Amino acid sequence: MSKRSPIEGTIGILSAFLRRRTWQQAELARELNLEPRTVRRHLNELTRRGFPLEREDEPPQVYWSMPKDWFPGGVLLESSEAQLLLQLLCRMPASEARDTLVRRASAALPRQDNPVPQLESVFHGLGDEARFVALVSQAAAGRSTLHINYFSASRGALEWRHLSVQRVLPGPPARMVAHCHRSDTLKWFRIDGIMEARLDSTVPYRASAAADVHDYLAKSLDGFATTDELIEHRFFVAEPDARWITKNLLPPMTAEAVPGGVRVRCRTTAAPRLARFVLSLAPVARAENPELVALVTELATSTLAQHQRAKPLRKGAKPAAAASAEPTDTGRHRSKRKAQG
Repeated sequence: MSKRSPIEGTIGILSAFLRRRTWQQAELARELNLEPRTVRRHLNELTRRGFPLEREDEPPQVYWSMPKDWFPGGVLLESSEAQLLLQLLCRMPASEARDTLVRRASAALPRQDNPVPQLESVFHGLGDEARFVALVSQAAAGRSTLHINYFSASRGALEWRHLSVQRVLPGPPARMVAHCHRSDTLKWFRIDGIMEARLDSTVPYRASAAADVHDYLAKSLDGFATTDELIEHRFFVAEPDARWITKNLLPPMTAEAVPGGVRVRCRTTAAPRLARFVLSLAPVARAENPELVALVTELATSTLAQHQRAKPLRKGAKPAAAASAEPTDTGRHRSKRKAQG
């Protein structure tokens, strides 16, 4: 047997397990041209160092195995799995992190198996609404407080605030559920509303109970939740529109077939958002429970009033913006028209 340094023996063993995932201890020693006791010492040392080696004794033989998906310092993917990963990456909004992963994964595939050129043309222009998704995800995973400059649509203003991110939902649009330090409650935030963001280690992270986060998500609708009572609302959609509407419901809406169409149910506190959804389906949807009927009626009345207040254009008249864009009627032009008349 030749004498090798410890590092050579270790590298030889790892290389052998990359070629084959199960070895008989004596066979491995012969493969590496090492003494059986030397191989056994290396294998035991690797196990103590955290390598996922599994030993199985079948006297007089000893077998050692590595998991099929193990790779030193990384993850081993089959070609089909790498292609699937690239498909998912190409569907994500463009970012430096995404592009780095795409380059690394595509470089490992043969050119004929690389789907990136076709996928990038298919998914081109998805936008960068998730510009801060990586940082938000890092804050949630590391239980770190996030300090953001956020545009509040309800207040119509930019505001700095501290958040403890509890959940990240990719969307679109990408959203998060976070414990707002200012209100000390769970709230929804759209990630495309973030103007600036950074992790702030000086402010303690506020963890919400998993049950509280689950309940908050369950009573929300399309990124909206209120402190109102949780009510089950219902609306009816007649055939044939019921078929396509059933496929485009917002979670947690559910549909059940009834004579002539479907009845949609939704338990939520975000009744105003539900009412806007039902109104957007007019005239094919009909609210059924009193609370939803009242909200839809109020929205419809307000919308109708706004349209009635708008003055209709006279036949042949131009919109105000178009009229203001025309040249000014100077005195010279008036005189010319008067002479022509």
